[in-house]
Amino acid sequence: MSDLEAECSHREKQNQGLRACLVRLRGEVLELKTEILRQSDCNCPLMRGYVSAEAERFVASMTKREPWAGEERSSLKDGIIKGADDWDYNNAIL
Repeated sequence: MSDLEAECSHREKQNQGLRACLVRLRGEVLELKTEILRQSDCNCPLMRGYVSAEAERFVASMTKREPWAGEERSSLKDGIIKGADDWDYNNAIL
């Protein structure tokens, strides 16, 4: 039984470490997204498109449905994302 207890103790410590790492990483993601938002007023089409796409994702996640349907959504994407120097914002890595 002591082997099982030792394994349990090891896994609990590992779990605590992983949870602490998760908290740090979430904080880092928040800092990075905040920095991106600070740049949203620049004229870079990549930044504008990324911020626009993230805003759409946020709204969709809050409503648990698509924020716009049909032609309106298409027009928004065509005007902001696709119209900015043909960048592929959905696959861009920032």
